[in-house]
Amino acid sequence: MSAKKLPKNIIEDLIIYKLDDLIQSTGVCSCDRCRADIIAIALNKLPSRYVTSAGGDIMARMQSMDDQTQANITTAILKAIEQVKKKPHHDRGDY
Repeated sequence: MSAKKLPKNIIEDLIIYKLDDLIQSTGVCSCDRCRADIIAIALNKLPSRYVTSAGGDIMARMQSMDDQTQANITTAILKAIEQVKKKPHHDRGDY
């Protein structure tokens, strides 16, 4: 029996790809909790792009390479970073 390919939001991969550089340049905490919060906040601000196949993945990634999409992703991450910087949750025990 072959494993089913579950839907994948490629925007999450694109956020994670840019995240380290933006965390480093802004000086926000890079602990696992803060990283997860930044990713979640940014994902909630962007439209999802789900794929279920390798071909769909490649096509969606190519469409996501346009300047406007990249700018939207960067902006969403930077806004999320500012939000987490103001109220980090890394000291809370609910993670």
